[in-house]
Parts: sequence; structure tokens; C-alpha cells
Amino acid sequence: MAPGTFKGTYEEFEARLHPDDRDGVKRATARAIAERSNFHLEYRVIWPDGSVHWIAGKGEPIFDDAGKAVQMLGVVMDITEQKQAEEAIRRSERHLREVMNSLIFFAGVLTPEGIFVEANRTALEATGLSVEEVIGKPFDQIYPWSYSPEAQAKLRDAIARAARGETVRYDTPLRLKGDRFITIDFGMAPMFDAEGKGGLYLVPSGVDITERKRAEEEVKKLNLDLERRVAERTAQLEATNKELESFSYSVSHDLRAPLRGISGFSRVLLARYADRLDAQGKDFLQRVDAAGRRMGELIEDLLNLSRITRSEMHQKPVDLSSLAKTIAEELQHSEPGRKVTIVIRDDLKTSGDPRLLRIALENLLGNAWKFTLKRPVATIEFGRIEREGKTIYFVRDDGAGFDMAYADKLFAPFQRLHSLSEFPGTGIGLATVQRIIHRHGGKVWAEGEVEKGATFYFTLG
Repeated sequence: MAPGTFKGTYEEFEARLHPDDRDGVKRATARAIAERSNFHLEYRVIWPDGSVHWIAGKGEPIFDDAGKAVQMLGVVMDITEQKQAEEAIRRSERHLREVMNSLIFFAGVLTPEGIFVEANRTALEATGLSVEEVIGKPFDQIYPWSYSPEAQAKLRDAIARAARGETVRYDTPLRLKGDRFITIDFGMAPMFDAEGKGGLYLVPSGVDITERKRAEEEVKKLNLDLERRVAERTAQLEATNKELESFSYSVSHDLRAPLRGISGFSRVLLARYADRLDAQGKDFLQRVDAAGRRMGELIEDLLNLSRITRSEMHQKPVDLSSLAKTIAEELQHSEPGRKVTIVIRDDLKTSGDPRLLRIALENLLGNAWKFTLKRPVATIEFGRIEREGKTIYFVRDDGAGFDMAYADKLFAPFQRLHSLSEFPGTGIGLATVQRIIHRHGGKVWAEGEVEKGATFYFTLG
């Protein structure tokens, strides 16, 4: 209010009072006069421009010689901004309380010493506690935590750490009314001010994870049971495989002697009695000899496959490039007249059993060499690609290829996609490759197209 606009009379003062505060000011004034005492009062006044202001007034009545109050001496202060700030704080507190009560998890506010200042509705309803049982109480002493000195000590440690600015989190049992327990994901964090300084308040929170923990325990039990069953089944399969391998080895080993006899006697008959046999008889004996020799090759391959499966692994650094170059030289020396370019990448190194990996490369490179036989000029490549962080090796050729519809048969023993008259072999080579790659924890697969070549890919562990 501008200076000089207030005449200083009680009547004008009373006229300026807010209607809702007028009676209260009158009573306080009358009491001060009756009791000859000072008064201190906060009230609202209306300025000439219609604006409402808060006033803090202090005063004392002045009496004449007859004891009649003739003046009121005092000071007034405009505290409108202070009142507005207080109202803003109250609104903020109401808003914070509404937000906290809307949360679906337990939440509260503590002093740095761990005294409860605020608890949300979710926490109170879940624990069955009243506001009176919580507010103003040490957090570690309230009912949900008082079941265990260890739980209380851990909670006091969390309060101390949060007061130093740390955020603490752990799973813990929480007691509800009726001595019923749940498990919560508990957290304790410092509340920071606008300048990023903590320590004003602490915020405890918790989420009921009882069902999740129960489900985790069930899953753990199921996994343990599954692991036990898998271990039992694996042991059974290993025992069965060992029996089959032993049987295969014995049968293959025992068959070699009679087969050698069949082939040997066939050749003796052809040599000694050729003049007594007609052309058809000679052809029959030649077929018997060829079949015996082929059966011998199959048996030898079976024995080799069995040895690969049964042999002990020896893990060492292996230079695949060097192995491949040695095998390539041997192939080129075996058929020096062929025009085959073999491209081998230089930096192909891995870890594995050198003997087994050499056998795998011999079969893969040997296959590529065999199935490019009908090409006047051929190319074979051994290299590496990276896919999704995994190293994949490959052997590629531009030979006969194969129909992808039959790709699933490639690695099965004795499965052939070409006739013996086209390409020799027993059908064991790729099965051997697969066994070796599997023993190294890898995978092997192939892609091809008829008369456009094939690519065999493999990984190692």
C-alpha cells in the first residue's frame, strides 16, 4: 500500500481486514486490551487495488490515566511471499504423498538417522500397520524387521551406507502382521537436493517377489531333476554306444580274414585255371574279387571310424593352413597330370587334436579333388569367414556338386549321391568328418548345386 494512503484509525484498519479474518483479529485485540498484554497475529488484509496480502502483526495496547485503551502501538510486516512459499511446499508435499500412495511397491521416507517420516499406502496396507505405528519410529525397530537381530543389523548398515550417498539393494524376508513372511527386493537410496547433494532424506523401497522366488525355486528343482535325468540318459547312451562300437570293431575285425580268403582264392582260380574257364566264369571270379576288395575297404573304413570315435583327444595349437598345404601336395603328386589350382589361406590356426583334424581335412580336400575329376581345369579353395562373431572354415570346389534336396544324407555312413562308376569311394569319409568336428564341439554342413560345385563349412568349438 502506498505511503500516506492509510490514516491510522482502527476503523480504517478494521475495514481493510479480510472478512474471514476480521472476527479473529477483533478477538485477539480485545484479549490484549482485557489482559493488558501484547499480541502476535497473522491475518489477511485487502489493499486498495483489491489484492490480498498476508500480514504478521505485533502490538500492545496503550492506556490513559483512567485505564482506557487509547492506542495500539506495534509493527506489521507483509509476509505474503512467505505464505505463498509455505503453500507451495504444502502443495508439493501433498503431491509427493499422492505419488507415493499411487506406487504399487513399498516406499517411504526416512531421516538420515533412520527415523520414519513417511510411508506409502501400499506399505501400510501390505504390512497391516497404522501410520501411528510407523511415523516417528526407528525404521529397524518397527514390527516387519524386529523378528531378527541379523535383519535389523543389515538394515542399519543399509541406512548408514545410504546416508553416505550409496544405493543399497538386496533380497530379504519381511514380516507382515500375523507373523506371515514374504520376500521383497529391498532398496535404500539417498534423496538428493537440487545441487546433487544427498543426506537430507533416505528412501526405502521394496517389491514383493515372493511368487517370483517360489517360481525360481520350482525352476531350479525342475532343472536339477532334468539334469539328473539327462545325466542318467547320457550314461545309458554312452554305455550303449560303447557296446555298439565294440561290436562294430569286433565284427569288422573278424570279417577281414574270411574276406581276404575269398579275394585270394578268386585270384588263385583266375591265375591257375584261367584256361579252363570261359569268359563268363572269369567275369564272375573278377566280380567276386572286386566285391571282396570293396568289402575290405568298407570294413577298414568302419574300423577307422570306430577308432576316431574311441580315440583319446589331445588338444594342441593346430596350423590348419600348413596341414592343408601338405595334403594338397600329396594330392597333386598322386595325379600330376591334372590341372587343379588349390588356394589355401595362410592364417588358418585353431586349437584341437592335430591327428583328427588332419583326417578331417584329408577327407574334405580329398572329396573336392575327387569330385572335380571330370573338370579339365578345376579350383579348390580352403578358407575362412566370420559370421556373428563365429569363425567358420570352408572347403569349396567347382566340381560335380550335389542336389540340396539330398543334403541330409551327405554325412550318414554308406550314403552316396553318386554311383561307383562315376566316383569311387565307400561313403564313410564325410561321416568321419562329422564325427571329428562333433568331437571338437563344432558343426559341419554343406551347400551345393549339381555341376556347379560344393562348399563344406565347419566350425570348431
